[in-house]
Amino acid sequence: MVKTPWPKSLAILAALSVVQVAVFDQFWIGGRVRIDLLLLAVVSIGLHADVRQATLLGFVVGLFVDVFRFGPFGMYALIFCLAGWVLASNGTRMLQVGPLFRIAQGAIGVLLVTTATWTAAAVFGQRPPAFGNDSLISIGLTAAIGGLLLAPFDVVTRQMVNTAPTGTRVPRTDMVRADQ
Repeated sequence: MVKTPWPKSLAILAALSVVQVAVFDQFWIGGRVRIDLLLLAVVSIGLHADVRQATLLGFVVGLFVDVFRFGPFGMYALIFCLAGWVLASNGTRMLQVGPLFRIAQGAIGVLLVTTATWTAAAVFGQRPPAFGNDSLISIGLTAAIGGLLLAPFDVVTRQMVNTAPTGTRVPRTDMVRADQ
């Protein structure tokens, strides 16, 4: 198990939160989609870290989001904690074959976390966005942009989870022990 460098991780999350609120919350792409750095952080952490580390960091990232967003406090902490757990649990089954597969992984992760956030908002009494063709276009754009930005964003999250960059990730179930 790799230890999380908490001071460095908290500093990175604080910086991402400030940049998110000061810059990215002000700009909408096509009037529909906003780049969410902390959502990208959770997806990237979930794809790089082990299960325990991804769950804890997902919870902490969610707390940072809860501080800056309106709604029931703890909603994002719960969603991001579960997202980190789900992505890290299934991460050993995902082979990183190349950059296009990495984009697909990121897009699917962003799509799932965005959909979970919208669903949780409706469950906890917030007014969800009106669902229709515009919503499908927004979700599709969010997934595509998130997938494209995930590869460069991995550099940031590797600092938080203490992992070295790797080209291929081999699932543990496919490894053969030499002593057998």
